[in-house]
Amino acid sequence: MTFTELFKTILTADEEASRKAAREVRKFLYSSQSNGKSRDYLDIIERAPDTYAKVSADWRQENFIMAVSVIYFLHNRENHPDFLFPWFFQLLRHKNGNILRV
Repeated sequence: MTFTELFKTILTADEEASRKAAREVRKFLYSSQSNGKSRDYLDIIERAPDTYAKVSADWRQENFIMAVSVIYFLHNRENHPDFLFPWFFQLLRHKNGNILRV
């Protein structure tokens, strides 16, 4: 399992599988399998706002945000650590309010 595979499941699978994959991201991050060698999380983080904009199901949006929030600190942008903050602020003001549960 990789971050890319987990996020693909979050974005394409049924509701229960998507929910489980979102929760697996944290487990994978801290497991010996991830061991820092895989850098596919950087691409996921960089594209997060654009990817999120294409997600239509509320439950899928919530799962995606939960998973992104787990790997956000790996962003590799020490000179600009708050690059996703404007996007996060938009999410806090989400019309359905569900995103605040994350």
